[in-house]
Amino acid sequence: MLKNQDVLKSFSWKWVALYTAFLYSTIPFARGWLDAVKSVLGQNLGFWFNLFVVTGVLTLLGFLRLNKKFSAIQIGSLIIFFVFLIFFVSLINIPEERIHIFQYAGLGLLIFPFGKNLSLDKTTMAYSFGIIFLVGTGDELIQWLLPNRVFDLRDIFFNLLGGGVGILFRVYYFNLSSNGNLFPISHR
Repeated sequence: MLKNQDVLKSFSWKWVALYTAFLYSTIPFARGWLDAVKSVLGQNLGFWFNLFVVTGVLTLLGFLRLNKKFSAIQIGSLIIFFVFLIFFVSLINIPEERIHIFQYAGLGLLIFPFGKNLSLDKTTMAYSFGIIFLVGTGDELIQWLLPNRVFDLRDIFFNLLGGGVGILFRVYYFNLSSNGNLFPISHR
């Protein structure tokens, strides 16, 4: 288990910085890319996005099952988790908003400390969500400064939600693959 003073040292800052730079560098071009995708796929962007996500999730689950470290019950619980996530995300009316959850899930995967026996202690979670909040707020502030983009508080919420999904998946995957325990929680 990570000690409080080791939390900041355990973040892989290089990958977090590169991913954040990638997120920020796409902001000025994202609207144009989205319009180009809509012109090719039509207005059913939500359907195509969901299809892409379902295909990706099924591929991921197939790789995890081939890993042989996971039982059918563990894979089944991941399937339930992803079905819930996909259902929740598909309820978002604006398909563009769905992208926030998946972008920041990637950040959540990177930002949560590396190591064995990860736990959901309060300090680690506070640092992780604090950094996701700062990156997401920075994302929105950059959009506020651009003429073709707008600041939206909902996007910050979706960023935090996506970061939480990434964190939970990372803790779930690493704990199950290392010791078979599901979500050990520390009450520090």
